[in-house]
Amino acid sequence: MNDIKTNVKKDLYALVIDDEPQVSGFVTEVLRTEGWNVHEAGNAEQAFEMLSEQKWLLVFCDVVLGGTDGYAVLHRFVEEQPQARFVLMTGYGSAAGALDATAYGAYEYLTNLSRLTIF
Repeated sequence: MNDIKTNVKKDLYALVIDDEPQVSGFVTEVLRTEGWNVHEAGNAEQAFEMLSEQKWLLVFCDVVLGGTDGYAVLHRFVEEQPQARFVLMTGYGSAAGALDATAYGAYEYLTNLSRLTIF
């Protein structure tokens, strides 16, 4: 039996928002291995519903979600949960996208998940 659940630190809540199950599953597994209590949302609307359910300390969000994009999710989280470290993820990054993300309050802008490290 895997002991990951016994290593969860009760106050470390992370939310992973991505419409691609492989990506969200990978990020979730990395975070859980590091002791985070992780929840997943498959789209922006689901993330907005979960916004008030928890005091999120860390949020990983894909830029391209279909419908509402990750920047809109970022704006909402910055307004309602400014303590959260918000990480935008994309497979199609650009310098302009990174500048926009940090200007809007993102903690990090990842263009390659191999750079994924937990603070």
